[in-house]
Order: sequence, then C-alpha cells, then structure tokens
Amino acid sequence: MSEKGLRRLLGALLLLVLVYALVLLVPRDAGVGEGKELGELLAGVERDRVDALLIEGPADTVRLSRAGAWWEVNGYPADSGAVARLWRALAESQVGDLVASNPSNHDRLGVSPDSAWALALEESGGGTLRFLLGKSGSRFRTAYVRLPENDPVYLLEGDLRGAVARSLPEWRDKTVVRVDTGVVRSIRLHRAGDDLLLSRSGQGWSLGEVRPDSATVANLLRELASLRATGFAPDTAAFPDQVERSLVAMSQAGDTLAALAAVEREGQFWVRTEESPIVFQVPAWQLDRLIPTQEDLEGESGGA
Repeated sequence: MSEKGLRRLLGALLLLVLVYALVLLVPRDAGVGEGKELGELLAGVERDRVDALLIEGPADTVRLSRAGAWWEVNGYPADSGAVARLWRALAESQVGDLVASNPSNHDRLGVSPDSAWALALEESGGGTLRFLLGKSGSRFRTAYVRLPENDPVYLLEGDLRGAVARSLPEWRDKTVVRVDTGVVRSIRLHRAGDDLLLSRSGQGWSLGEVRPDSATVANLLRELASLRATGFAPDTAAFPDQVERSLVAMSQAGDTLAALAAVEREGQFWVRTEESPIVFQVPAWQLDRLIPTQEDLEGESGGA
C-alpha cells in the first residue's frame, strides 16, 4: 500500500473513533424518563374519575362532559360509539420509541401547540392530564405524542389519534328516533297532501280497506326502528311551522312512540321530533322509505 493510501486509511479509522466517542458521550436514557412518565399517565387513566374531556383541534374545540349515565358534547347528546372508541383507545394505547428530542422537530411531527390535537382529561379530584397528539406515524395505528411541557416526542401505538381527531358533528349523536316496532299498532303518515293511516291487527298491516305492500312496510319499520341522520342543520336554522311530511307512530294504548316532521332543503330533508329542538339532516332516499307515498304503499296491484 502506498504512503498516500495508508494516510487515507488512518484518517478514516480516526474519524470512526471520533464518531464512536461522540456516541458514547450521548446519554442513552435521553427522553426515557419522560416516556415512562407519559406511559404511566396513560396507564393511570381511570374512566370513573374523569368528569370531562377537552379536545382542541385545528377547527373545533370539543368538550365531552358527563350527563348522568350519558355524555354530552358541547351541550348536545354525544355519540355513544365515538365515546366508547375514545375510552377503548385510551386503555389500549402504548408509548413506544423516542422519535425526537429536539423541539425543532415539533412542527414536522405535528405536535406543536398550533398544529396538534390537544387532549385534556379533567378528573373529579381536580387534576388534569394533558397530551399533544400529532401526525399519524409511519406504521398503521400509530401517532406522534408528547407532553405539553416536555420536548421529547414518542411514537404512540394504538387508535388514540383516530378516536380523538373528529369534528364536532362527528361527536354528536345522530339518532333521530329509535322505536321498538314490535309494539307499534298504528302509523299516521302525511306526504304530498295525502293523510294515510297504517293499522296493525292480528292479520297484519292494513291501509284502510286494503293490504299494503309488504316490502314498503318492512322498509318503513326498519327506518323507524333506528333512524340515523347524516348531519345537522345549522344552529341558526328556523324550522318552519308548515311541514311537507310527518309521521306519528302509536302503541295499542294510544301512546305516542314517535312523532317527527320533515321539510326538504337542497335535496335533503330537515327532520325534527317532538321531543327535541335538534334539526337533523336526512337523505331523501332514507326519508322516502320512512314516509312512503300512497302509491308505494299500495304497490303494483293497488293493494289487492
């Protein structure tokens, strides 16, 4: 080997020694303490001790709070499925590897105060647990997370980001009406100027003197059993007194099991019930099944 080549080899070896020395000088437990603290906080969340959860996202601020046995979101009934998913995600979340310790990475990972989903759990004893959830990680069902007062960022294993990152309408309960259709004995319908009465007896359903189309009645009852909206009308929307369609379902004893009214707005329908001031948005096809026309109820044979 020439002298020049030997010098290059020695220089490369010296560089490797310097790099190795620098690695040894870096504390191997950098951020480990914070990761342990974050993991312990998540593991210590007790559902029964949490009175409210505050979620601050890019567009909405959502507050989930207890309302007896149920939860409310910003004063509205909360979707029980969304709430259950959040609790499940909290229980299953695991703090993984340290991703970054330098705060210059916070924007890139989505955990800076102005880009993260901030989650705060308010406990009945007065304590508050806070987390900052950033972008989704490189693996499925992972996200970046850090404590607001600490710089280290960790990879969080689990569905917590998916459970948290929802708009206010997505947190709200979209159930318009839910009825035990087995106890329904009569249904009054109004549509297109027609007032119709469906009655049930031991022989089945009747529409006046004729037997209605069985498939149309089955679709009606299916929607009545659990009618869910796709969204909500604006809070400033004024529901008109004159409605285009209505339904009243009653029991054998004459008790009202459901009463709702609907008006068409831009290809969808605004729907509200007697029990609540909330105005829901329901697709036209769905309301057609719930409140069919007389022609649909009579079927091709005209009810024969």
